[in-house]
Amino acid sequence: MEERLANLITDNILPRPVPELEMLSWRGTHVLAVQVYPSAGRPHYLKRAGFERGVYVRVGSTSRHADQELLKELRHFARGEASGAKGNPCAFPWSALAQLAILCRREPPGVR
Repeated sequence: MEERLANLITDNILPRPVPELEMLSWRGTHVLAVQVYPSAGRPHYLKRAGFERGVYVRVGSTSRHADQELLKELRHFARGEASGAKGNPCAFPWSALAQLAILCRREPPGVR
């Protein structure tokens, strides 16, 4: 499963992100944890849709298509030109990776 997800990510998202994948045991089952760090190449997009139509952001528990205005803002943000962007990598919304895999932890790993 880990290899399959890694292939999905590298084959379907541009520029290619380099996520950390780890299989965790949680409540008697296995969970694939995906850690994605902000990259200089953001925003990332779904390769098949292209840049103009393939960028998604998280809004609450949903994934929303990024319109032209948001794409422009995301580009500025990635370059550190948007207000509040400098020194705050966590402020960047999730990119197209959220479309493929989301790990929602309500308890720390190892807690049952």
